Amino acid sequence: MNTLQAILFSISLVESNHQPEVFNQTEQAAGYFQIRPIYAADVNRIAKLKHLDFTFNWPMDCKNYEKSCKAVEIYTSYWCRHLGLTFNKENISRIHNGGPRNWKTKDAKRYSLKVVEVLKKRFGAV
Repeated sequence: MNTLQAILFSISLVESNHQPEVFNQTEQAAGYFQIRPIYAADVNRIAKLKHLDFTFNWPMDCKNYEKSCKAVEIYTSYWCRHLGLTFNKENISRIHNGGPRNWKTKDAKRYSLKVVEVLKKRFGAV
């Protein structure tokens, strides 16, 4: 498992305990990564902009771990690059949680700390 795979797996543990069927009715968040419709729409916009052969169908694809990983990678790498951030565990988790507008919040920081803690427990220093 490479570093990005370990980070994504850790995020899925924090979000859903790595369970594909989890659905948060209040937030309309689905699957391994608790992806919302607006997140999926942005993934599809970015994929089209980057001429990637990728479409993420919410909520069905939220239950597909590989496809969800690709969606999270597309989203977080785009926004890290766009915001001038290093593509690392802290920024990946903060962007995933808070998006391009709220990645700096205390909530996103706390979320990132949870992901890093899981990452250390499961994979050691990454």
